[in-house]
Amino acid sequence: MNSLPEELIGPHPVMKAWADEHQRAQDALKAGVALKQAKPAVIGMQDYRDVCSILGDDFLDDDFLARELLKIKSRIMKGDFKMVFSPGTHCLAPIPFDEYGYYLAEGKISSKEYLKRLLVRPDGLTYNFAATPAYFFSLLPEEVRQHCSFNIPPYKNGLPLPDKSEVDFILSEYIRVFNNLRILFNKTKPGTA
Repeated sequence: MNSLPEELIGPHPVMKAWADEHQRAQDALKAGVALKQAKPAVIGMQDYRDVCSILGDDFLDDDFLARELLKIKSRIMKGDFKMVFSPGTHCLAPIPFDEYGYYLAEGKISSKEYLKRLLVRPDGLTYNFAATPAYFFSLLPEEVRQHCSFNIPPYKNGLPLPDKSEVDFILSEYIRVFNNLRILFNKTKPGTA
């Protein structure tokens, strides 16, 4: 596996593991071979919290959740809801760095572009982080994989808009996993969660 040069990697091993996985996917794409899942780096929750500390104390606040729900509802109105929320496993995770192992620019952090909803195929191949899918889901701490994932079953009909029960289900699951993130990152207010 060809890794990125050390001087191009962010300072934290978590970010380096993600950059290495991205490079592995790029190498497989260039070689025209299928990417196989490798043994993932073991990333603990505290290391992950350390990387996310750049986001500050209020990165999972109520206003952010309200804006996220508004964005989801706007996708429903545009008719691309099913494309964005395709059936399968989704995992909500703050990822304050890019696929090359660098922290996001301040503008991307302040506009809250760090919250990713990863789409995870049954084999673990992960979409919605980098242009080239890779096994990024396996790099998240076990606690995030377990408590911040939800499954969207196949939609009931072929119409571009989901029915009300499907929308309600997805919104409730999004809120549930967002609140689980708050708990994992110790961002709950007393008496909440």
